[in-house]
Amino acid sequence: MFVQELLPRHHGQELHRIRIEGTAESVLKAAREVTWREVPNSRRLLGVKKDLLDTEVLPEICRQIGFQELRADERELTFGTVLSLPFGKPVPLDPDKPPLEAFRAFDTKGHVRIAWNFHYADGELITHTRTAATSGGTGALFRLYWLFVRLPSGYTRKEWLRAIKKRHEQERHAS
Repeated sequence: MFVQELLPRHHGQELHRIRIEGTAESVLKAAREVTWREVPNSRRLLGVKKDLLDTEVLPEICRQIGFQELRADERELTFGTVLSLPFGKPVPLDPDKPPLEAFRAFDTKGHVRIAWNFHYADGELITHTRTAATSGGTGALFRLYWLFVRLPSGYTRKEWLRAIKKRHEQERHAS
């Protein structure tokens, strides 16, 4: 998985998976198309208003938390953001560089880089999140931050995976 290549040294990681029968193309398409209506608890946790029920989750997650698509291929979608600590505020990446290059190059102390993906292979959709602090002290501070964020983050990923599976199966049966 590209997340492992992108952040081989990390301060934290989380992995969730679900079995889904289909092609990588159709499963990743479903991942991109899940709406807030399909993940109601995640919508509430993130404070997304009801007027966005029929909008896709992915662009709103990117907007709210500063994630950018770093790479997409036939089996994987990879996203990344940089947060400043202690409050976890998103930091814009260098606009003069492609997002992947800017993400890799970011090394200012007091920040954490976060990468996550959807990876489909062998009938299984996996979402893998890795975090890498830019300094040792920041790594310790991030572990404290992660105590508060980890459970809701994991919950939203699991709900999203179930919604992807349901959407994919409905589309498969409709065609």
